[in-house]
Amino acid sequence: MKNRQDEIIRTGYIGIGTNIVTAAFKAVVGVVSGSMAIVLDAVNNTADALSSLITIVGVKLAGRPADDKHPFGYGRIEYFTAIIISAMILFAGITSLVESVKGIINPAEQEYTTVGLCIIAAAVVVKFFLGVYTKRKGQEFSSDSLISSGTESLMDCIVSVATIVSAILMLLFGWNIDSWLAAAISCLIIKAGVEMLMSPVNELLGKRNDPELIASIKSKVRKVEGVRGVYDVVLHDYGPEQKIGALHVEVDDNICAKDLHKITRSIQNIMRHEYGIFTTVGFYAHHPDGTPAAMEEAKVREHVMGLDGVLGMHGFHVDHTERVLSFDIVYSFRLSHPITLRNDVKEWLQSDYAGYDIYIGLDRNFSE
Repeated sequence: MKNRQDEIIRTGYIGIGTNIVTAAFKAVVGVVSGSMAIVLDAVNNTADALSSLITIVGVKLAGRPADDKHPFGYGRIEYFTAIIISAMILFAGITSLVESVKGIINPAEQEYTTVGLCIIAAAVVVKFFLGVYTKRKGQEFSSDSLISSGTESLMDCIVSVATIVSAILMLLFGWNIDSWLAAAISCLIIKAGVEMLMSPVNELLGKRNDPELIASIKSKVRKVEGVRGVYDVVLHDYGPEQKIGALHVEVDDNICAKDLHKITRSIQNIMRHEYGIFTTVGFYAHHPDGTPAAMEEAKVREHVMGLDGVLGMHGFHVDHTERVLSFDIVYSFRLSHPITLRNDVKEWLQSDYAGYDIYIGLDRNFSE
């Protein structure tokens, strides 16, 4: 975790340094040449340095240890910093679009100098490599803030390239398409800003877990001795690389507490060491194959799985002495009235289990 934090901070400092040097160079050239456009571009680079600073502050705050007030740590702060940077990009895109529309309505004569275009071209090269490097580091260390910051640099490259293209067309053919080109690019920036904004927002809201990750977890847990099935895998995200989870496993109904403890520890070790997830383990009792209870389960399963909106059924257990029947149904989110589904199944069961306490859990489709 410390190495991840150090790498993100180091990348942030590289972003700050690069943008400040670029901004200072542009400012000097802009003042000397009298080009307000270059001076404003220097101000834009200063704003880019601010996004790198926000990333550094965010990852440092997120790295604080858990305490009494926040027992799950401060990892989610990184999502807030990513939201701030994404909002900055979105605001820049909207502002640019407004100014572009004004330019389309009231076109102004554009003036370009060789020095100015050379400065812009040099900036494109610098910002491109900075953007690629920052974004790659963000993907490597699961940092939405770095990804957003890198994308911001790449967007600046697109804007600068568009400026150069517009200038060339103006110098060669007298075409003034600067505002139209800026409007089109502004729309791309807004689209990118919205997409980047949704990533950390979805993390905070709680998005569906990666199906491949869930499949991998189930595959490894099923290999633990004594486990017959794996269900109800739920993962909670408290920041990049900070997850807490829970799952249920099905075991034989005659297993002893000592063996349950062994299974629990084995699963928790797998989850912690291979996935970095602290996991709570629950159990379902499995009726041995060929027993009357197993045949009852097969009958109930055949009926339940044939109902509309049902994706799965597990945790079946019946106790004829205590007159108790229980199982869980996994239903689709497109099913608008799951309570009605449960009531219909209970009504169907009354013919064979009259007088029984029937418990049917309704499980949402969290990961499959």
